[in-house]
Amino acid sequence: MPQAADDLDVTSTVISPSFRSAPWNQEAKATLAGEPEPSSQTLVLFVSESGVCRSALAAAAFQAAIQAVGLEDRVRCQAVATQSFNVGEGPERAAVTAARARGLEIPPDFAARQFDPGADMARCDLVLVMDKFTASDVLREASGLAVGFGGLTPWVSADAEQGRANTGITVFDSIDTEGRYSTRVRYLRQFQPDSPEGMTEIEDPLYGNTGGAGEAAAMSAAASLIVPSCQGLAAFLADLNAGCEDGAALKARLAETVDGMQGIDWLVPPLLRAGT
Repeated sequence: MPQAADDLDVTSTVISPSFRSAPWNQEAKATLAGEPEPSSQTLVLFVSESGVCRSALAAAAFQAAIQAVGLEDRVRCQAVATQSFNVGEGPERAAVTAARARGLEIPPDFAARQFDPGADMARCDLVLVMDKFTASDVLREASGLAVGFGGLTPWVSADAEQGRANTGITVFDSIDTEGRYSTRVRYLRQFQPDSPEGMTEIEDPLYGNTGGAGEAAAMSAAASLIVPSCQGLAAFLADLNAGCEDGAALKARLAETVDGMQGIDWLVPPLLRAGT
């Protein structure tokens, strides 16, 4: 006797789809989890590969810089890693030494955490990367294919002056066209006063070094770029803050300002390049 369709068990043949949540859902998730509602403070995120060296030092330098310009009530910062191998660890000794040599202190309870694309791109007003590799890690996670009526198609714009393709839109931007997510990602060194044109990299001082004089020299060289860049960023925010009656006004002015900046270069994945 044929089995009735209603009696058939097809659960083992059905695939449960998984969806990446839209960025504005993070606010609802935070509320449901009992976390504080989104702050009116401007949130700056420093990103490096390990999260225990360059970004840790940058957060300490920036905290001191915003205190120097009187913005500690309106601006705060965090440091994150693009990779997971140092999550939960404290800062590298070389970073601590470089910080103290410059009168800075990385908090003793500092612990590295990994960059969360959905949450961090939604809640951070600026995402500062150290080099083209961390830029690629961040934007590869947040970038993607523009949704069109014919399906998913790459949406890129060609940089005529430099002859390379840069992404023109992110998944987040295509979902929320007013979000300005991709423009929030900037090289930290863009804010270094008198930085030579085109010089945006702050190289990883731990790469290829395992301690000793070489590592100390590389860390010092990185710090000589990180600290003035953070001071320049604080001065930039102080200029924007002039005339802002509250933190929300500063956030809005910052979003408008960075939206008008030129996009940054990064290692664009092949599927996002023009002509692919």
